[in-house]
Amino acid sequence: MAILPYVLALINLFMFCTRLSYATDTLTQFQSLPDGRTLVSRDGSFELGFFSPGSSRNCYLGIRYKNNSSMLNINTEGYLVILSQNHTVVWLAIQLYNF
Repeated sequence: MAILPYVLALINLFMFCTRLSYATDTLTQFQSLPDGRTLVSRDGSFELGFFSPGSSRNCYLGIRYKNNSSMLNINTEGYLVILSQNHTVVWLAIQLYNF
């Protein structure tokens, strides 16, 4: 019986660690995405979640490209683009309608 507290401590540690590293690429109708959790695309390129920049008290929902060497740019046609480290287009915002 002396080993039981150690087993319970390991289970608690495991549960804590899995909550910290929780990420999925799917959100179903009966699930929620609380602050501190993210949705990560299947290939790991994009992440959606809540964030507060700097010391801001405001919380924003954002999608980011998970690559430290990417750049946000506006191309010569005026479209917002995300470029990879070797300057290839990873994502391009296009205008679908003219109002």
